[in-house]
Amino acid sequence: MAVSYQTNDTTQKEIDKIEMIDEVLHLTYNNACDLLLRLEGMQWEGEHFDHIKAMLKMVVRYHKDIKTVNKELINTLKGHKQRYESIEDLQTYVLLKGMKL
Repeated sequence: MAVSYQTNDTTQKEIDKIEMIDEVLHLTYNNACDLLLRLEGMQWEGEHFDHIKAMLKMVVRYHKDIKTVNKELINTLKGHKQRYESIEDLQTYVLLKGMKL
């Protein structure tokens, strides 16, 4: 049973790290969106401006995709942690009842 507790603690530490990354991604995504909005409001023209704008749009799009994948990873790890907690609860119940698996 100690192994699963250790695994669950490790899983929680990883979830915490990834949630910190999610917070940073959220902030930088918002900054990129804000910058793109300001850039689109400028009255500049020319090839360089078009390239900068296109690159910033790519940054925003890929940032959004990374945020989505990060959220999916967090949800997967939380599901993994919940499964371990269920196993731990079952193991405790079995031990209390004096049953053998």
